[in-house]
Amino acid sequence: MRSMFVAVLIIFGAMEAFACLCIEAPVPRVRECQKAKTERAALFIGKVERVRSETVLLPPDNVPVKMQVVTFQVSETFGNQPSDAVAVVRDWEPGNGSCGFPFVQGRTYLVDASMGQQDGVLHLDSCGHTGAADAAENLVRFLRATKDSQGAILFGIVKQYVGGKNFVARRNQPLSGAAITVSGDSSGQKTVVTDDTGWYEVRDLEAGEYTVRLSVGPGCSTPSKERRIDLSINDCAQVDFRAECAAEQ
Repeated sequence: MRSMFVAVLIIFGAMEAFACLCIEAPVPRVRECQKAKTERAALFIGKVERVRSETVLLPPDNVPVKMQVVTFQVSETFGNQPSDAVAVVRDWEPGNGSCGFPFVQGRTYLVDASMGQQDGVLHLDSCGHTGAADAAENLVRFLRATKDSQGAILFGIVKQYVGGKNFVARRNQPLSGAAITVSGDSSGQKTVVTDDTGWYEVRDLEAGEYTVRLSVGPGCSTPSKERRIDLSINDCAQVDFRAECAAEQ
C-alpha cells in the first residue's frame, strides 16, 4: 500500500499577511537549485485527484479553521520528497481572505514544499513556486538540469541596455547568442551560448576556483567581461552580466 505524505501549512497572526504578500514574490534561482539538492526538499509535478475540505483546531486556543486536503498523483520529482507516487497536501481553504492556493481537481501543478524536521510531514512553501505546471516551463527545465547534474552548477542571465546616448532606452532586454566561457583547474574550460531569454547554464563542475568570461558580438560592449568565483561540491552559483548595445537601425 502506498504511503501518504501530508503537507501542513500553519501560519499565525501577522505571519498570515506576510505569507499572502510573499506567495508571488520571485525566488532566486540559487535557492531553487540548493533546495532541490537538500534531503527534505519536496519539488514535484502532480495532477490533482481529489480536493476535500476539513475543519481543524489551531493551537493554542483551538480556533476552528477550514483547510483543504489535496491528493496528487505525482508524475515527476525534483527534490528528495515525496518518494511515492501519491502525495497529500493540507493547506488553507482558499477564499474569504485566506492565503490558500486554489487547487482544481484534474489540473497539474508544480508543488514546492519541504519535509518538516520536527513533525516529519510536508509543508507547502508559501513563498515558493507552487503553480500551474504548464506556466512554469522554464523553471521545470531548470529543475531538471539541477536534478541531473552530478556536480556544481553555474548559471546566469545576460541582459543588455539598448539605446543611444547613456543607454537609457529599452533597458534590461535579454541578450541571446552571447558566449560564456568558464575555465578552472578542476574542470578545464567549457563554453556555452545564451538562449533567447539570455539564460545560460554550465553543469557538472568540480569544486574549485573558476573564471567566468563573457564575449559579445559587434555593436555591444560590457563593463565587466570577467568574474571569478569559488565553487564547492554540489554548489549552485549565479553570475549575471550586463552588456551595452547600440540602438537598432
